[in-house]
Amino acid sequence: MTRSRRRGGLWATLGLVALLGTASPSRGDTYAFLVGVSEYERKDELKALRFASDDVIAFAGVLRNAGVPARNIVLMHDRQSNPRFRPSGKNIQREFHLLLATLEPDDSLVVAMAGHGVEVGQAGESFFLPADADLKDPATLINIKAINEEIEKSQAGLKLLLVDACRNDPEADNARGLGVTVKPPRRLSEAALPRGSAALFSCNSEQRSFEDPVLRHGIFFHQVIRAWEGGADLDGDRRITLEELETFVRRETKTHARDALSAIQTPVFRGDHEAAKAWVVASLAGPRPSAARAGAGAGAVEIVDRAEAMRRRGEDAAAEREFARAIQADPNSAKAHLGLARLHHAKGRLPQAAREYSEAIRTDPADAAGFVGRATALGAQGDLRGALADYERAIQINRDLAVAFVGQGAILTRLNRAEDAIAACTRAIEIDPGNAKAYYNRAIAREATGDKAGSAEDFRKAARLDSRLGTP
Repeated sequence: MTRSRRRGGLWATLGLVALLGTASPSRGDTYAFLVGVSEYERKDELKALRFASDDVIAFAGVLRNAGVPARNIVLMHDRQSNPRFRPSGKNIQREFHLLLATLEPDDSLVVAMAGHGVEVGQAGESFFLPADADLKDPATLINIKAINEEIEKSQAGLKLLLVDACRNDPEADNARGLGVTVKPPRRLSEAALPRGSAALFSCNSEQRSFEDPVLRHGIFFHQVIRAWEGGADLDGDRRITLEELETFVRRETKTHARDALSAIQTPVFRGDHEAAKAWVVASLAGPRPSAARAGAGAGAVEIVDRAEAMRRRGEDAAAEREFARAIQADPNSAKAHLGLARLHHAKGRLPQAAREYSEAIRTDPADAAGFVGRATALGAQGDLRGALADYERAIQINRDLAVAFVGQGAILTRLNRAEDAIAACTRAIEIDPGNAKAYYNRAIAREATGDKAGSAEDFRKAARLDSRLGTP
């Protein structure tokens, strides 16, 4: 597996389109329309993406944490349990129209779309591909020009559009000879945008944008999320302007692509820079950190130590604040990201936990703890393949890490690979004969193979080591 998959080009992450005024609305609500498509119904025609849905799911969480009410967020992706919000073409168009019809002049609108994009036919019109896209039938595709026209007609005072769409060949390897001309949507950056809008593209027309499996996001969207969470508060005033957002995302995307993937990816901004200075896209909760509160200039190491002590005392809320402050002091503090991830995990905030584990991995990829933590969070969310890959990476780093083999065994059982699960749990027991979970997980795997006697014996051993465990 390669370390990254290419995503999008100049349109490919049409980054931010915003109707700019001299200031954000003083009244009104913020609404968001978020669409992510990773899996396509016509698998013989279209390649799957790894993290398009994850991008918008995580972004929805960031918006909620920033104060956008959940009822104001329309979230559509291919893992939605409600069929209404699965990203088919008709669903997307219907829900988009319904949302736009409710907006008032004082409201703000955020639109984010992650998935494949193409130019179809000789005319070269740009389209976003919903989950049920048929490349031979343009009527099943989402016309970007039409989306822009609807946005322009909407009543919202401020409008922000994020589109992360693949510019690499979206067609599956066996999809040749479809009888239709399909090309990357190079011309989107040249198309007319909604009146008074600005745009931030993930890269220029000669580049591609990338996904990074370590981050479990597209690089560009990962940086947008970090920026929205506070990373873009460059002047420390607890507000993030469009200019700050653009500056942060451009710098961090370029740096990560170069350092992590040996690639070049440079976001490009289009719009009124003066207006971008004035528009506040997000306000951060809480007061600006002061030197006094930080312990007269205490560094990230000291703050992390204090946060860990708070966590051990059960002061989770205070510890969470301290870990966040440590990250602000040093965004590359792996211990701070790991500590915050574990707090999110303990509170059941699994998407946030997975994101912080990813940051811990980014800052210290040689520490298996980040991979084990993220694997556990992904498994709890049903991403069994992602969890298995992380457990395997942790084992590569430390082949004597019993907890990684225990978790690997549990995931293998859920993937109906019981024999492999038994082998993983047996290895965990060899490393740590007192590991009750290893016996418990092996018992479940043995039961799946029909080995009732072996399963019963392992359940008994697990219960002797930990009275909370026994036959399920």
